[in-house]
Amino acid sequence: MEGIAPPLALLISVRHSIEQGQPVKVGIQNYIAKNTGEFSFQVLQWLNLIQQGQATSKVTIQIESIYRRNLLNLLERGLKGESIYQTLVQFQDEIIEACQDEIARK
Repeated sequence: MEGIAPPLALLISVRHSIEQGQPVKVGIQNYIAKNTGEFSFQVLQWLNLIQQGQATSKVTIQIESIYRRNLLNLLERGLKGESIYQTLVQFQDEIIEACQDEIARK
């Protein structure tokens, strides 16, 4: 998914996994496996903290983008078993709109 905003790529990966009947974690792992860069590394660190039962704020506090932080917070809820699909769909629209606004400004 080159050329797509990293949080949108992560969201789409997780959404696709959920639509295929797979857990949220599979979508996150697929994103990490297929993407490189700062956000992918942050997502990997964040996921490792969750798997170790540690607070994720160590990673999220370093992320400037509110969209990226909110997405990770939402995905964390999904990893804990909460149903997040409808919220993901709505959040996808918000991220797309924010990307379009940024493109228009530039």
